Amino acid sequence: MEKIPVNEGFLDMRRALGILVPVLALLAVTATSVAAPARHQNRTLRWSACVDAPGYDCAHVLVPRDYADPAAGNFRLAVVRLPARDQKHRIGSLFVNFGGPGGTGVQTLKSNGKRLFANLNQRFDVVSWDPRGVGESTPAIDCHVDQETAGPFAQPFPTPLNIDATKLVTRVRKYVQRCEQRNRDVLPYVSTANVARDLDFLRRAVGDRKLSYFGMSYGTYLGATYASMFPHSYRAMTLEGVLDPEQYANHPLQLRSALAAAQERATGRFLQYCVANQTACGHFGGTDPQWALDKLIGDLDRVPLDVGSRKLDGDDVRVALGQGLHSRESWPALGAALAAAESGNGAPLRQLADGFYGRRSDGTYRPTLDEFMAISAVDSQYPGGVAPYLNSGAYAWNNFDHAYFLAGYTNYVWGADRVRARGVFRGPFRASPSATPVLVVGTTYDPATPYKAAVNTTRMLGNARLLTMDGDGHGAYGGESGCIDTAVDTYLDRLALPAAGTHCRQDVS
Repeated sequence: MEKIPVNEGFLDMRRALGILVPVLALLAVTATSVAAPARHQNRTLRWSACVDAPGYDCAHVLVPRDYADPAAGNFRLAVVRLPARDQKHRIGSLFVNFGGPGGTGVQTLKSNGKRLFANLNQRFDVVSWDPRGVGESTPAIDCHVDQETAGPFAQPFPTPLNIDATKLVTRVRKYVQRCEQRNRDVLPYVSTANVARDLDFLRRAVGDRKLSYFGMSYGTYLGATYASMFPHSYRAMTLEGVLDPEQYANHPLQLRSALAAAQERATGRFLQYCVANQTACGHFGGTDPQWALDKLIGDLDRVPLDVGSRKLDGDDVRVALGQGLHSRESWPALGAALAAAESGNGAPLRQLADGFYGRRSDGTYRPTLDEFMAISAVDSQYPGGVAPYLNSGAYAWNNFDHAYFLAGYTNYVWGADRVRARGVFRGPFRASPSATPVLVVGTTYDPATPYKAAVNTTRMLGNARLLTMDGDGHGAYGGESGCIDTAVDTYLDRLALPAAGTHCRQDVS
């Protein structure tokens, strides 16, 4: 599958960071499914040819901002469709969420849909959308900050050696207040539960009696939420690159630690790869790339490298490393980028770090991290006060040499403030015993969503089947493994599950 360049789009199917940047710890007001107000029911989508994507249809639709309060106004959702090639034998629509929260479904489907879903598109209209608060849907979240200096992952990353709790609190509160002021009418309504309600609204709008769904990364949390809230409304559901929904919603500091551990484990796998494939990795570090990586980061922590008018420091390398790990195919390019920085050329790593922060060529930033933080903050119950984050940060720094910045100190953004949120659902996450079993796909060395999360989610949902890819990278579908692709396509097309305990080999070497 062709990748979206990191400086062109923050998320694709396998590059979705999976870091789930929760921000404003928001209070739930209601956790139950609410029917759409009558004036929104039975609305159909008015499709027209997308002007920027031949073969695709585009539409916009209004959905209630608050399903419990018709007077609260609307969101205008952007929706895209790749029509089934065999309309005579069409099954229905396959709704796809590529990840996030904050990922654009519209642009990702336009860029990747024809190739990624070549088989499924034979009998499915493949449909995606920009969820409320995201991308081309309006109103959208944007805190208008320099993400590298003022956003949720602002540098320098705190460690026990440099942490100043007072300065951390001051910086985070300034960011949170700015986000609240600029998005006051959006933040209370962007929970994943409301996105699930929108998804059911869209299902009815396209005329499908039951939903067929493919969720990746954060899209698995949306899928688990939908299955729990609308247990009799889905025909088939595939969840790939899986988040543990219970951790995400109710134990987010545990989740953050698990995600950092997964990235650290993947770093070790990558360094082993470079030992065995020195030419592919640009001979970075020779037979000891672990030493070379730590030396490079340490050197740049002390004296950053000039990259044009900008700099590349150790924190930038930590961020770039995480970006490059998300696809096994990108490992040679990551090794070459590290080797280039070792030789004084920091441009390739600078580009990877810019992709993480969503930096545009004009120096402004896409609001993807703002969207990440706001949506996951609504969903997740982060503790109040700064002490839990100081403790978690010290633990992460002591245990995750390269990925510690994903857990602990940086998570304080999510616990810093409380905005009253509408329509939140935090479990229990269970699939109906009478529904089609959910197909859960996990990768053993996923750098963003650990394999154990797939195992836990399968057990938690109850009526679910686990399919495993033995390999690396964030995501198994779409050219990583023919075995996985065939199993997923067969399930979605014919509702035939792979045998219990099926393991597939990764084809990408």
